[in-house]
Amino acid sequence: MVENKPVKRRKTFFTMERRWGLAGVAFVSPFIIGFVLFFLFPVIQSVQRAFVDVGWDQGREVWEPVGLDNFQNIFFRDPDFLQYLGNYFTQMLPQLVIVLIFSMFIALMLQQKFRGRTLARAVYFLPVIVSSGIVMSILGNDLTNQAAQESTAIFITNNRILMDLMVDAGFGAAMMEAVVDVVGTIFDLAWRSGVQILLFLAALIAIPKSFYEASTIEGASSWSTFWKITFPMVSPFILVCLVYTIVDSFTDYDNELINYIYQNIRDLFYGTASAMSWVYTLAVFAVLGVIIGLVSRRVFYMVD
Repeated sequence: MVENKPVKRRKTFFTMERRWGLAGVAFVSPFIIGFVLFFLFPVIQSVQRAFVDVGWDQGREVWEPVGLDNFQNIFFRDPDFLQYLGNYFTQMLPQLVIVLIFSMFIALMLQQKFRGRTLARAVYFLPVIVSSGIVMSILGNDLTNQAAQESTAIFITNNRILMDLMVDAGFGAAMMEAVVDVVGTIFDLAWRSGVQILLFLAALIAIPKSFYEASTIEGASSWSTFWKITFPMVSPFILVCLVYTIVDSFTDYDNELINYIYQNIRDLFYGTASAMSWVYTLAVFAVLGVIIGLVSRRVFYMVD
C-alpha cells in the first residue's frame, strides 16, 4: 500500500496581501516623492521661523531667535487673529453639516434613472474642475463672485415672501436668521459639494441591489430602507466627506484667516505668519481628531 504524503507547497514571497500592499505603495508614491522633494523643507523652515524674528541684512535673510514671542503676540497682542480663528470654526461647523446633507440629497437624486442624468452629474461636478489650479486664479475673483452676488440678489428679491412664510409657520428669530444665512450662501455651498456628491454617488451605486430587493419583499417602507440599509452602507463615506470638507475649508481661497496670514507675509512679518499658520493648523487637526473619534465609532463596515 502506497502512503500518500502531503505535498509541501512552496512559499512565495509575493503573496496576495503583499501584492496589495505594493500596489498601495505604488499609488501613494507620487505624493510621498513630491512631499519629500518640494514640501518637507518649507514645512521645516516654517517651524523654525515661528520661533525667530526674520530680518534683512544686505538682501540676506537674518534670523534672530525670540523663543515664544511670536505666539505670545498672536494670542495676547494681536486683536484680530483669535477673532478670525473663532469665526472660521463658527462658520465651518454649520456649513459642514449643511454640505453633507445637501451632498447626500443630490447624490440620492442623481442615482435615480431620468433623462439627462449624465449631464446633471457633470454639472454638479463641474465646480471641482473649474476651481482647480490656474482656472480658479483667473475666475475666482470675477465669475464666482458675480454668480454669488446674482444668486444672493435673487434671494433678497424674494426675501420678504420667505420671511412671511416663516413667520406664519411660527419660526423663532434665531431660526429665521439661520435659514436666511443658509439660503443666502446656497451658491457657495453648492460650489463646495462636487467631490462629496461624487463620493456619495459612488457609495450608493456600490450598495448591492439584493439588499433592497430583500427589504421590498419584507414590506419595508422607503423611509425604513434608507435608515436601515442606505445610511449604514454609506456611513464610511460620510466620515471621508467630513474630513474632506474640513480640509477643503481649511485651505479655501475665500478663508479670511488665510488672507490675514498672507497679509502678514506681504508685510514681511514672516515669524508671526509662521506662528499663526501652525496654531491654525494644529487647531484644525484637533477638530479633525475630535470629529473622527466621535464619528468613527458609529461607522458601519460590511465584513465579507
